[in-house]
Amino acid sequence: MSGFRVAIDIGGTFTDVVLIDTESGERWTGKVLSTPHDPSEGFFRALDIALELAGVQIGACRSVLHATTVATNAVLTRTGGPAALLATDGFRDVLEIARQIRHDLYDLRTTKPLPLVAREWAFGIRERLRYDGSVLLPLDEDSVREAAAQIRASGIRSVAVCLLHAYVNPTHEQRVAEILRDEIPGVSISLSSVIAPEMREYPRASTTVANAYVGPVVGSYIASIEAGLRDRGASSGLWLMKSNGGLATAATALERPVEIIESGPAAGLAAASHYAALVGSRDVVTLDMGGTTAKVGMIDDGESLQTTAWEIGSSAGSGSAVAHGSGLPILGSVMDLVEIGAGGGSIAWIDPGGILRVGPRSAGADPGPACYGRGGTEPTVTDANVFLGRIGATSMAGGRLSLDGAAAAAAIARLADRLGVSSLDAAVAILDVADSAMIQATRLMTIRRGLDPHGYDLIAFGGAGPLHACRQATALGFRSVIIPPDAGVLSAFGLLASAPRVDHRVAFRRRIDVVDPAEVSATLDRIEAEAIARLPPEARGGDLRRDRAADIRYVGQSWDLRVAIPGGVFDAAAAARLRADFDAAHERTHGYAAPTALVEMVHLAISVAAPRPGIADRAVADRAVADRAVADRAVADRAVAAPVGAAPVGAAAGGDEGQRTARPSGSRPAFVDDGILLVEVPVYRFNGLREGDTLAGPALIDGDDSTTFVAGPFDCRVGPHRVLHLVAR
Repeated sequence: MSGFRVAIDIGGTFTDVVLIDTESGERWTGKVLSTPHDPSEGFFRALDIALELAGVQIGACRSVLHATTVATNAVLTRTGGPAALLATDGFRDVLEIARQIRHDLYDLRTTKPLPLVAREWAFGIRERLRYDGSVLLPLDEDSVREAAAQIRASGIRSVAVCLLHAYVNPTHEQRVAEILRDEIPGVSISLSSVIAPEMREYPRASTTVANAYVGPVVGSYIASIEAGLRDRGASSGLWLMKSNGGLATAATALERPVEIIESGPAAGLAAASHYAALVGSRDVVTLDMGGTTAKVGMIDDGESLQTTAWEIGSSAGSGSAVAHGSGLPILGSVMDLVEIGAGGGSIAWIDPGGILRVGPRSAGADPGPACYGRGGTEPTVTDANVFLGRIGATSMAGGRLSLDGAAAAAAIARLADRLGVSSLDAAVAILDVADSAMIQATRLMTIRRGLDPHGYDLIAFGGAGPLHACRQATALGFRSVIIPPDAGVLSAFGLLASAPRVDHRVAFRRRIDVVDPAEVSATLDRIEAEAIARLPPEARGGDLRRDRAADIRYVGQSWDLRVAIPGGVFDAAAAARLRADFDAAHERTHGYAAPTALVEMVHLAISVAAPRPGIADRAVADRAVADRAVADRAVADRAVAAPVGAAPVGAAAGGDEGQRTARPSGSRPAFVDDGILLVEVPVYRFNGLREGDTLAGPALIDGDDSTTFVAGPFDCRVGPHRVLHLVAR
């Protein structure tokens, strides 16, 4: 189908856009500062830039795709809701009690995360189901009406309902919803039997409440985006990225807003998966370093790793690892990521013990790092990179943001005075601390899971990822570093490489050795039909990918592991294979297996996804913009005939076929990892590199949306699709 598609990703610092011609593959990209006071303002600024660059109208776009942090921010800043909770009488304090674990054993003042619903708006409803779903105490409808009257008087219009064992029998929750709609016109209702029909009361309640809490904010935001698109003449609908890496229509996102909480990070991993497949790498660790956070993910044997139980708002524990229990648990499929506060805008500060720290507080988009010249005075990772010459002190974001090198130097100098060191040492220390945090996060994703980084490639992206990738590769021994084109806006591109997807799982507690295969098959068929029904109509036909799995544990365990059902068909042979696969997964994950122990299924799960859209094989276009950017910045760079450090890689004109040594466009003083002073480093323009070009580190490759630092021990080659391959010598 011909036409254009446009994708916009809003981050904490920048809003990125990619517009693509679906026939030719020609792309136009843009990056603008985000607008925290009204994220839709940044959305439309980015959209207008892309349309202007391409010379097309919004009506020519057959789809508008979006990744947003609006749901995430609503939870983290407690600006969602307000919402109420209806729970089984005697269990209204489920959010307050939470779990009996301490996320920091040695902190006597540690506190649990604050619930999203205040206790005064949690109501007990008289009813009770047994564990098998049978009725112990019928629903007292008057108790529902009493709670509804108080909710109506308060002005609250979003309600979460989480009754005990409703995941087995939803009839009481369904009747509660009917009464609420009668009593509170226009109320938005989130039922746990719909949002999270799973075991474990507190995580189920937390997920359902989160859905109700972010619903009003997400609804208002989507309405403003859709209204703005209509005003501009858009004829296509709005699609949003879900936490599982799939796309959903705006209507679906409004029904289940909890599913878009990890929207942006999922889009980045989807893009990394696309490029990993293009370059033929099936085992990849991803480093997405933006302006506010750094996220580490993994693609194992060609598949992006996912998890089904995670937390939002978790704090960092020892060594930047996530402190489990410090955040609010959310049930549902999400890309498996380790996220830390180590982005380009992360602020460097000194703790009470005199130790230098970096993050998690960020300068964000307003005012931003000091070098943005917008009033920021505190030193950040970006300021350190500018001061050390790794980012050219002229402009970024395609020339739309001028950089103030003097302001960056002043911010670094103030920190250096407090530390009692030189500005150079202070700037290097900032990068060391940030890099160490990211290395630790990568260890958590790999080594702590028993995986050897030597068997993986590292794909780095985000505005700052390519600057820090070589340090990660050197510390952990990755096979190579891969930098995709448009690395600074890759999460936006990931939207274009994604397709509608629905993940669905239900409670199904049965021992594998005695379960009825017919019952398993019937349940799988049912939930698959339910999942397909949740896909948009245009995605239901064709060749859907259908993955079936079971969450399994040894009888007596509290937690389970997901195991794929062989061939998607469950019979006696499949049961034996599933048991063997679970034992192997348990040994791989926990270091031991118990082949003679009883095993039970806890949940059955299904994933259905439409085929990913094909993207024409063409390098980044935007030729006129690229040429203009090169011309604008040529004045700022000193052209040199033989820059220091420009050792050739590969062969020159008479060397190996298909390889040629790239010619730098200039040089600038920069800090290299094995030095103590700034040295003259060759600078290359990404838009001036072509497939087959080679160059040697130390070197800097400036793009419109990011800069790649090629460390001294690395060689760089431009591969097909203009992907940069960095390999240690």
